Amino acid sequence: MWRTGRTPPWAPALAGALLLLLATPLWSQQDGGMDFDQVTGGDPQVPVDGYILLAPYIHHSAPTSAESNSDWADPKVLRLILLGLLNGVGITGLNDLTVIEFKMPEAVRDGTETLAYSYRMQTSMHPRDDYGTDIAALNAPTLVLAGSADSSFNSDAYAPLFREHTDHAEVKVLEGVGHLGLIKSADTRGAIQQWLTGPVRRD
Repeated sequence: MWRTGRTPPWAPALAGALLLLLATPLWSQQDGGMDFDQVTGGDPQVPVDGYILLAPYIHHSAPTSAESNSDWADPKVLRLILLGLLNGVGITGLNDLTVIEFKMPEAVRDGTETLAYSYRMQTSMHPRDDYGTDIAALNAPTLVLAGSADSSFNSDAYAPLFREHTDHAEVKVLEGVGHLGLIKSADTRGAIQQWLTGPVRRD
């Protein structure tokens, strides 16, 4: 069925709350939560009413990944490989070693950032290789937002990628918005509020 009606008074506040709650786990600069693929493809599955994804990291082999990632992230590739091999034979004592560092501009820092991932954190947040199956498992209304000026991900690739795997996703690319700016953009808040208060398909 379709949900319609007037905008409820709590919608703007809820939109802001969702930004604060969801942006941390779902955009690549921050840690602190699970990726959407861990929810959709997890066992047991977590019941949700919908998903809001802000420039989500899908997979390093996905068409959304961009070569320019190296501008802000410094992965320790050899260390990642070696730790992966050690973990493959059950040696996990070195999983606290740093495997990726982020070059977040000083201008956008507030002291709460996570500027490095350990191997343990990286593997706990890394999407599965079969990311298409996890996208296909999206069984609730989904809003995907990205910025046209995103230098970390290929924002134009989100729409065809999600369209290929699910009928539940609506993708919007916000003109002139960058990766770091997405969380603070008024356009982001407006798009979320419009999505929350507009007609939403619920099968």
